[in-house]
Amino acid sequence: MKLGRVSLVISSVLALSACSTIVSGGNNAPAVFSAQMTLQGTLMDAQSGKRLGGDDLEVHLIQGLNQRRPDRLVTNSQDPMVGEFAFSGIPLPFNSGNVTYRLVVRKNNYIRFEHNLSPFASRGSSNLVDSTYNFMGDVYLFPLGTFAPTYRFQLIFNGKPVPDATAMLVPKSSGNEPVALRSSFTFAANTGYLEALTAKSDAEGVVEFQGGALGLGAVYDLKVLPTTFEGVDLLQNDSLTNLLVGKAVTRQVLTLQKAAPGNSFGLFVTSVSNSVPGQVDGSGRLAITFNRRITLNNGTNFWATTTGTGTFAAAPNPRVRASLSPDGLTLTLEPIWLTNPSDTSGSQRITYSALGIANGFTADPSISVEGYPGVTFSPFNLQNAAGGNISPEVLLTNP
Repeated sequence: MKLGRVSLVISSVLALSACSTIVSGGNNAPAVFSAQMTLQGTLMDAQSGKRLGGDDLEVHLIQGLNQRRPDRLVTNSQDPMVGEFAFSGIPLPFNSGNVTYRLVVRKNNYIRFEHNLSPFASRGSSNLVDSTYNFMGDVYLFPLGTFAPTYRFQLIFNGKPVPDATAMLVPKSSGNEPVALRSSFTFAANTGYLEALTAKSDAEGVVEFQGGALGLGAVYDLKVLPTTFEGVDLLQNDSLTNLLVGKAVTRQVLTLQKAAPGNSFGLFVTSVSNSVPGQVDGSGRLAITFNRRITLNNGTNFWATTTGTGTFAAAPNPRVRASLSPDGLTLTLEPIWLTNPSDTSGSQRITYSALGIANGFTADPSISVEGYPGVTFSPFNLQNAAGGNISPEVLLTNP
């Protein structure tokens, strides 16, 4: 286990008491900015959320040789404000990065907490600056003997677990400098150097990171590398960032998304026999190849119409012969002529559709991705690899 010294919750949205001045140097000399800020917060147990008190509770704000103690620290456990601390008169720089303070919190039987704090003033419109600056931060301490928990993430696509995918748990950069969590303004404690961890998902799509390799109180991002599942290229969809070890939920589900064009199952048309403009096929045959194995539903219910001299049987007799290749990737449609086209003059064509019910059949024909029989699609509503629609028409004769 790696001790990470817990977390700090901080927000700078409330201004209380401080002052700032800008003194011009004159004769093109740089102006001098002078301001002070206050820092306040609450000290709590990271596991129970209980406010902490007691005479052994210490809070320090360190800047070089200057070590400040809080102007207020409520240690009486009977006081309803127990655990509250506040510093005042803290020099505030104008530019980010000019000054960094170290906040240290200690209490017997708790892991020492350290956090680097780099507050700064900001300039608004018309070169205006605020005159009050107050920063708020709640500190959570982990009891001694607390271990980082094991984290498990299940990777899924269309409700199915994705096995053999590579995931990485990456600590935040710059030595795990604090990064705000938008929902709670939580900051990580300074944890030193942490390694990025790599693991593969098992047959249930679960990727596991043992707590012994994680920094307690450290912040990580989960990154899933591109992978292939059931012939579909997948990418990470949900964002799992700023996972605070010891506080973040230890079991989470991550939904992956398709990387290529296609419907919600990543199904699209890789080739179709009528893709070349003006291409003639006197047989009227249409072959559609997909990127995933499919199954055929109600294949005898496809419909066809023609502008040529050939004729079909009246509805609801079958007009189309549908077949699926042995590999489950290519659907072939062929007309069942009552009388074949008698000549090759003019622009004769055949148009296929999946309008089975509208033409007297009990159901529309459809296809399903293999393994997902409950979800059906019309092959004519799918797109090709470029994101375009396919045509259901086959040219029987030259125009």
